[in-house]
Amino acid sequence: MTKLFFLTNIFLFLTLTTLAQGNITEYLKSHNYSFDIDKGFDQITSESLKPKFSQYKLILQSEAIHTLNFYKRLPIVWIKYLNINFGLTHFFLEWGHATDVLANNYLRTGDSSSLFTKDKEFWRTLFAYNLTLQQNMKLHYLGVDFERNRTYIKALKFILPKTAPVKNIKPSIELIKSMNDSIANCKYILTINKKLTALLKNSKEEFEEYFGESYIDYERIILNRGNCNDVSKDRNGNMAKTFLSFDKQYNSEVYYGELGMAHTSLNNKLTTASIINKSDKFKNKICIINAYCYNCVVQNKEIKNEYFNKIEKDILQNLLPFCKTDFTLFDFSEDLEMTRLYSDFGQFLIIAKNQN
Repeated sequence: MTKLFFLTNIFLFLTLTTLAQGNITEYLKSHNYSFDIDKGFDQITSESLKPKFSQYKLILQSEAIHTLNFYKRLPIVWIKYLNINFGLTHFFLEWGHATDVLANNYLRTGDSSSLFTKDKEFWRTLFAYNLTLQQNMKLHYLGVDFERNRTYIKALKFILPKTAPVKNIKPSIELIKSMNDSIANCKYILTINKKLTALLKNSKEEFEEYFGESYIDYERIILNRGNCNDVSKDRNGNMAKTFLSFDKQYNSEVYYGELGMAHTSLNNKLTTASIINKSDKFKNKICIINAYCYNCVVQNKEIKNEYFNKIEKDILQNLLPFCKTDFTLFDFSEDLEMTRLYSDFGQFLIIAKNQN
């Protein structure tokens, strides 16, 4: 009797496991979307995804490995898709406000002197796309992270008015003019910023009058809570607060951002995404798109997807067989028991194959 009971339980367990496997397989058949990273989504996929993304106000693409080249191209897929279908105009990456001053000047004018980064092809592609858009649909970059050494001085000099300053703020203006923008040294930047911060607090009204419309840029750069010398110091909190301050200014219907996975988890209350999620406006309106890289190599080293250790076997067993092209998007946004294994990490998952 005991043996029969044991065998019955084993049979029941195997049956339930098979059914569960069958259920997720059936679900995945209609919830996977192959796409081309250069061409984006085809028309059928685009229409299928519309109702799924219409419920979100912030779409975050998470980066697992910063050094993978496809992360420089993937944002363009989402920016174009969201711009065309949802009117997206504002997006952000892991750079500060000084960077966005220069980036937005490039997007407006094509001035190559504002190309401050190694990712020049990314910005050139966006500039070319921006030229095709009507004025109210043009793209605008938001700098939510700490200030980068290579852009801090260049941006301050760029927004500096040509007119002579009043006596109270003349030391700040002369200091900015004298700075060497070829020095990308954090200690040098922080020393300068400390002086400018003190002078700003003592003569805020004079600075507002002098800079005019550019004052908000000056203030955001100088008073940025992020620190290039200690990038981990409340970085998530700083990015969340900066993003929410941008939202107060622009009040856009939808935003897109690409951040490292350390900033995008909604299950960790200390991440940028979870802090933004506490605000009334964005509560339960944040979409996380993760990326898993299969057979990816950087500098002759195979990439490990450490963030997905708990579900890596499930990804390889259940999802990988549906990946017929280099990029496949999986949708786990439906609140079903069989999808929660994956949706606990994010509502969507991209599997990228054979990348470097």
